[in-house]
Amino acid sequence: MTRYDEKAAARDLAVHLTMQIEHLMSHTTREGVGGSRAERGVKHHLTRLGLLNTVGVNGMTVTGPGHTAVDLGREHGFDTGVIACDHVLHAGRKSGLVKDDLRAVAATMCCWPGITATPGVVN
Repeated sequence: MTRYDEKAAARDLAVHLTMQIEHLMSHTTREGVGGSRAERGVKHHLTRLGLLNTVGVNGMTVTGPGHTAVDLGREHGFDTGVIACDHVLHAGRKSGLVKDDLRAVAATMCCWPGITATPGVVN
């Protein structure tokens, strides 16, 4: 782990520990009205979808692998999305995650910023 990664992990944990409402760590997604904002270097995304398909990692609730992979494609573009989705699909051989699962996740994000980068990623 690099020094940057350690600082980011410490910041994420600090944000998690100070949040007083139900939330997920990924971008900091929480249930409520749609929209987003940046605060102290952390993006906060609100969702109408609820806090679904989550997993626990290091004591924090985070978005599941499929959601995270599609989010990476939305936020960072095609190449990053392909790498993330390929990794999730490869790991999914054990958990049963398939391309249709990624397509379903992307469909729930049909109007989200950056989603136009993902069709080629999940097809």
